Amino acid sequence: MFTRSDLATLTAEAPEPAVSIFLPTHPASSDSRQDPIRLKNLTARARDILVASGLERSRAESILEPAIALVEDHRFWQELDEGLALFLSGDGRQHRFTVPIELPEDVVVASRFHISPLLPLLEGDGSFYVLTVTADRVCLYTGTRFALEHLTGAELPASILDSLGETDYENPVNASPPNRPHTGTANISNAQVYGDSPREWRKTRLVEFASRVGAALDRVLAGSRRPVVLVAGAELSGQLKDAHSFDATIEQNPESLSITQLRDASYQSLQAVLDVGRARAQDRYNTLTGRGDSRATGSLRQIVNLAIDGRVEALLVGEGSAESTGWSDPAGASDPVDPSAEPARSTGELLSAAIAATLLHGGEVHTVSDPDGADPRSAGAVLRY
Repeated sequence: MFTRSDLATLTAEAPEPAVSIFLPTHPASSDSRQDPIRLKNLTARARDILVASGLERSRAESILEPAIALVEDHRFWQELDEGLALFLSGDGRQHRFTVPIELPEDVVVASRFHISPLLPLLEGDGSFYVLTVTADRVCLYTGTRFALEHLTGAELPASILDSLGETDYENPVNASPPNRPHTGTANISNAQVYGDSPREWRKTRLVEFASRVGAALDRVLAGSRRPVVLVAGAELSGQLKDAHSFDATIEQNPESLSITQLRDASYQSLQAVLDVGRARAQDRYNTLTGRGDSRATGSLRQIVNLAIDGRVEALLVGEGSAESTGWSDPAGASDPVDPSAEPARSTGELLSAAIAATLLHGGEVHTVSDPDGADPRSAGAVLRY
């Protein structure tokens, strides 16, 4: 997954020439056989661009070697998601990202890496946890609207058997003589004489199991403010909700869901919670602009410079901007914008520079339907000061 830390690494480097290669990938379909061919064609295009810029062919092929090697790596092509991004530098450094969004089939050779196709992954919808529980398996995931990642190191009970031991009920009436109780009379029920019935025994175990899962989850998530969604069957979910507070619950056997279905269902169940940050930022922007406060601005060129200075707390991007520009090339995201410079940067270039700089300085980016009450292709910013 592409993170803010990765964004900082890529924008900090200026490895001229910088080669950025993007392509959609299809690991689970017949189109997957075309993906290596697409990469081969893209590397050929990159080589031609490098040679045309004055590099020797052997030097160009040396820079592209990591991408060329992937073409014949059959196992690699079986382990992808929806998109592949490769960043190759003239000094031999390389970065590779498998991402859960479809990327354009493209090559860019410049003095900086072209990172805009990956920026939507960092939009401020927030992240969340998903806990899936059956009697046989307990899993914790960290998720976004794009992907779920299994947290294999989480110290949770693996299953009810792992937590409580043997699960078979043995009716004391049928137990071997040494284990059989010696009290009661023939006209008293088994439950009265010998303890819990199978149903009561099973419920007791489920309650204890849920309690242990809840306690372990408290320890694992201590201090976290991320919302948590529970996915479990009705009986288990009822017991687990008594043991831990969840922001949303999906009463369904998680084993019946693919990882994509689990991600989508979890994200939808938490939509109202995740929208809070976006709504708060938009309300704050509207309030500040409504009273003419200088801590809000809708000037995109001004926003870029303010973001570079680390002053943008929240950037609101109009849906029309995100769709029409694709959050274009943020090359020069760390360079101040001269309003009189010619030729002027496109809206897409300015927008992407603002997005990248905002994220690099710890700000939030939200896509909204109408950031300034007028132009859906515009942007607005709430400033820290």
